[in-house]
Amino acid sequence: MNLISPDEVGPDFVFDEVAKRAEIARAELVGLVPARVLTQISKSRWTELDLSKEKTIEWCLAARNRAMQNLD
Repeated sequence: MNLISPDEVGPDFVFDEVAKRAEIARAELVGLVPARVLTQISKSRWTELDLSKEKTIEWCLAARNRAMQNLD
C-alpha cells in the first residue's frame, strides 16, 4: 500500500487497520520514510513496521553527503 500523506495516515495506523481485518505475517517498507513520520511512531513498533532511522530520507541523504565528502 502506498502512503501518499504519511503525516496524516502513517504506516502504524495502516498496519493496525489491516490487522483488524486480517492476520499480517510481516510488514516491509519499500522506499524511505520522512524522519518526521518516524518520530511520530513509538520506537517499540519500528521492527514490527520495518522502520529504522537508516530508512529515513534524511539519513540516506546525510550518508550520501558523507560518502561524497570522502571522495574529495
